[in-house]
Amino acid sequence: MRVPRSPQTLSSRITEDTPELVIAVLPDAQGQGIGTQLLTHLLASASQVHPVVMLTVRISNPARFLYERMGFERVATVRNRIGSESWLMLLRFQNQESDLRPQQTRRKGQEKGSVTGNTS
Repeated sequence: MRVPRSPQTLSSRITEDTPELVIAVLPDAQGQGIGTQLLTHLLASASQVHPVVMLTVRISNPARFLYERMGFERVATVRNRIGSESWLMLLRFQNQESDLRPQQTRRKGQEKGSVTGNTS
């Protein structure tokens, strides 16, 4: 994770202390669930320290679906370093102490603090 150099130019919803998540999976390893596992662990760690994280992803990158599934929301469209468009995405953690999972992993109707998954 890194702190962006000029967060104010990205979006008014990004503060100067919002860390940017930077993640990549080698092409030969894509489509095997490695990115999901890596992101799950990174977000669990980040949620213990930060209330929110951001990332940018090229619009053409299929990983954007993973980020949406994990609870990231698109907050802006920005020009990336190669001149194409990327989405600026933000994830706010609900409760750093009792729930380390991203917001969208909760089933509809579940109480705050309860998480999905097998408890056995």
